[in-house]
Amino acid sequence: SISLALSAVFVPKVGLITEVKNSVGALFAAESGLEWCLYNNQIIPSITPSPPAMSNGATYQLTPPDCSGKSLKAVGTFRGVTRAFQVDFP
Repeated sequence: SISLALSAVFVPKVGLITEVKNSVGALFAAESGLEWCLYNNQIIPSITPSPPAMSNGATYQLTPPDCSGKSLKAVGTFRGVTRAFQVDFP
């Protein structure tokens, strides 16, 4: 019965640790997309490199997609976890 009690306590914790790890991947993807937009706004648009691709399977969505406007939002997704960053310019 002690084993069952301990597993009832620790099994949900393992799921939480996995969720945190996936959250970091989603934050990394969102931050990478946002940094790419900010970099894009600082150089000549005609020589803009292609957006970064994540080697770990994470993705990001930029709003607006062309990185223009007074507000930029990047939503990163990794293994079902989604996190976002937003930057507003004066």
